[in-house]
Amino acid sequence: MPSDDRFSDFDFEEYKRGSRFWDKIEMLCSAVQLEIDKSQGLFQKIGDMQRWRNLVTHASPYDIPRTIIAETVEAPRKLHEPFENKQYPRMANVEDAKAFYSTAYDYIQLIKTRSGIDPRATVSYKVV
Repeated sequence: MPSDDRFSDFDFEEYKRGSRFWDKIEMLCSAVQLEIDKSQGLFQKIGDMQRWRNLVTHASPYDIPRTIIAETVEAPRKLHEPFENKQYPRMANVEDAKAFYSTAYDYIQLIKTRSGIDPRATVSYKVV
């Protein structure tokens, strides 16, 4: 986008500095005059995709709750009983992974269609 005159208002440096997922999505969509409705369609799927990604990336499948140890003989059994904190094992499956990549592909295609910019990198080599 920075090298395309149609997007001269797009602040690529601000985009690179940004760290929040939705801020970046909103910047790109604003540049191609696309309104975001997170309650339905592709952008709802993108929200689901982000939650799935966060669940898998930041998962803590088990959590040991605060435990008061009254006596040490029975304590080891009590401390090592698993307590499920997040549904990580249920979400890390093939169907959710397919939905993740399908949504990412659909978003890339949407931005590509709206901007006319092909995001795929190309390279050529010259024998020296």
